[in-house]
Amino acid sequence: MTNQPRGIHITGSTVVGANLGGRNNKVDVGDVTIGGPARTDELRALVARLRAELAAHANDPAYAKADAHAELLAEELAAERPDPQRVRGRWDRLRGLLTALTAGGAIAEIADGISKLL
Repeated sequence: MTNQPRGIHITGSTVVGANLGGRNNKVDVGDVTIGGPARTDELRALVARLRAELAAHANDPAYAKADAHAELLAEELAAERPDPQRVRGRWDRLRGLLTALTAGGAIAEIADGISKLL
């Protein structure tokens, strides 16, 4: 396996804003990370807070179902390099359950924080 450079490298082009023009364009895309460890740590903390809030209503089946989805999200975020697509997919399913549970309060605040990071 060859070592690819990190980031995106464009040669042979004229770049104006988000547009590339010219002949002989060559684009090399290496390992690109969006967000980084700090953002992932913040997501982990918010999901942990969310699970604590959901646990306060553990006897309600709707909250228990939401917590089961939150656990799956927490497991994905616990990976060394969480898959962004899987994280967003798990969050989308969980968010749908949370919307039905509450229109305000701590859960809504935490959910808003997670949505902003994704």
